[in-house]
Amino acid sequence: APFVEPIQASQQNLEGLAARLSSEELEDVRRLLGVVLNNATKSNPKYKLLKASNDNLWRRLLRYPEIVTIFETAGFIRENNIANKRAAAAANVEGMRIELERNRINLLIEQALDHSSSTDPPNSEATIVS
Repeated sequence: APFVEPIQASQQNLEGLAARLSSEELEDVRRLLGVVLNNATKSNPKYKLLKASNDNLWRRLLRYPEIVTIFETAGFIRENNIANKRAAAAANVEGMRIELERNRINLLIEQALDHSSSTDPPNSEATIVS
């Protein structure tokens, strides 16, 4: 009976959740949970990926840790969105590169201004008078 323990844990999770939700909310969770788990048995891979970015799915199921545990028990794997993390890291690196380039250009401008002011003739009446 390798499935007895996970099933009992899932039942306990639902009981804990039931204590916090209204009967209407709990019925919605149970119905949608059944739909998602049933869809996961289909061959289409789109049913095997649950995106927390899906507002409806998040609001109705994934915000509850007990439900996430049930999904993990059913074989779903929690993944941190690696693609988003890589994109964020790349954007951060690009932002840092832009800031460094901006600082380099500002430094060149400052140096050019300092250099031009030291080569300008002195602004005195003696040099203006002919």
